[in-house]
Amino acid sequence: MRLLISLCLLCHTLCSAQSDPQKQVRRAAHTLDEADAAKVLAYIYHLNARDPAIKQAEDLPPTSVSWSSLEVDFDHEDQGAPVEHIFVVTNTGTSALRITNVAGACACIKTEWSMSYIQPGEHGYVSVVFATHDRLGPQRQPITVTMNTTPSQQVLALIGEVVLKLGNQ
Repeated sequence: MRLLISLCLLCHTLCSAQSDPQKQVRRAAHTLDEADAAKVLAYIYHLNARDPAIKQAEDLPPTSVSWSSLEVDFDHEDQGAPVEHIFVVTNTGTSALRITNVAGACACIKTEWSMSYIQPGEHGYVSVVFATHDRLGPQRQPITVTMNTTPSQQVLALIGEVVLKLGNQ
């Protein structure tokens, strides 16, 4: 049971980990010993391997892309005001691009994306809305895009600070 609870608590940490995921697991849950951290990590990798969006993207010929930006700094936003941004992706490869999934790190991120194939030289989009109503302070909200590229996932991010709206103090 402890492993299941740890798995739930650590999914976000692992999905956004930039370096050593096992170290990130141990840092996020001080109660996990190295063996338990390895079990949680192996299970999450197992789940990712079975993810239909990743499988679908890997079944297509790989292509390459460029992004209008990988991170967007929204500076300061009042708590409760949505932060909206459209990331533009260009297919710079020689085969069609297919975005098969876009996922925010929490329920506060809503996404929409180009569902059709994006031909070489054409543009697609990933639209993101960050609901700030229950957030306050510095924010870094990762958005993982799964597509037929190498590697098959690209992490985009909204960064900035959610501040208390004047009059709500």
